[in-house]
Amino acid sequence: MKLRFLLLAFLSLLTAGCTKSLYPVFVDDKVGYINRKGEMVVPPSFEKGDTFSEGFAIVSKDGKLGFINFKGELVIDHLFDQAAPFHEGMALVVVDGKVGYINEKGEYLVEPAYLRGGNFSDDRASVYSSDGVTYLLNGKGEIQKEVSFEYLGEFRDGLALFIRDGRCGFIDKNGDPVIEPEYEYAGPFSDGLALIVEDGKGGYINTKGEKVIEPRFSFSGDFSDGRALFVEEEKAGFINTKGEPVIPAQYAFAGNFSEKLAKVQIDDSMGFINTRGEVVIEPEYDYGEDFHNGLALMVKGESLIYIDRKGNVVWSGKQSEVSRE
Repeated sequence: MKLRFLLLAFLSLLTAGCTKSLYPVFVDDKVGYINRKGEMVVPPSFEKGDTFSEGFAIVSKDGKLGFINFKGELVIDHLFDQAAPFHEGMALVVVDGKVGYINEKGEYLVEPAYLRGGNFSDDRASVYSSDGVTYLLNGKGEIQKEVSFEYLGEFRDGLALFIRDGRCGFIDKNGDPVIEPEYEYAGPFSDGLALIVEDGKGGYINTKGEKVIEPRFSFSGDFSDGRALFVEEEKAGFINTKGEPVIPAQYAFAGNFSEKLAKVQIDDSMGFINTRGEVVIEPEYDYGEDFHNGLALMVKGESLIYIDRKGNVVWSGKQSEVSRE
């Protein structure tokens, strides 16, 4: 589980539109960064390191977190107990158990005062105060509205999932419910559709709240690249945005599509298929993560391996003691 957590942390989404991409690697129990060619750009010198987002990456020293730039320079000091990657120019940070937000200069736009918080999306973020109140913040970090929800997710396609009295609905950026909370479960919007569950079955609605795929799946996931995972008789396949199975349920395990590729388990090994269901990277790995900005991090035996979209190995290294803890 800890290895899986490490890989997930390594491969959190890199910033869209950023012309430069660096990837964390372990060498001799230290984290450094390579480019897409596998060349070491930032020498291994950090205890831990996350992926880059909006030009910054979180690194740790003596248990505290700070941020470096693409040159490996510490540009925001190790001041935080916890931190999240930058989103829309702000990063969530935790100091003494309280959540706040900093800008790219490391200045507080929202002082640490909240119990919980979410990343900014569409110029909005939600925070939860010690007195039990959830607030919607605007892009300046100012309180826009108090909202009476048990949970508020990130905005996608202009709408955010909320939970009230145990039921799921969606609000707009003004904090007003536009799809009433009537579902047992719901997922965020993606490709203009959101997963909803009724009577234990999954279907999909559009941003108007109209059902476009009737609930009938025992398990299904969020759409990505025009495909959504579904499970039938304990096998995984994929449907299109019309709800039609376009890749038959045949895999013991499958992940969501990312950059037009999805990881699948064939026999006891993992490879990748394209949106037509064709195997484009042969199954030879024990485990792996999704593609992000052209590379995917995989596990094979005792090795951590970055591959490109053609399956070429661009970097390989042994799992360190840190990565196996």
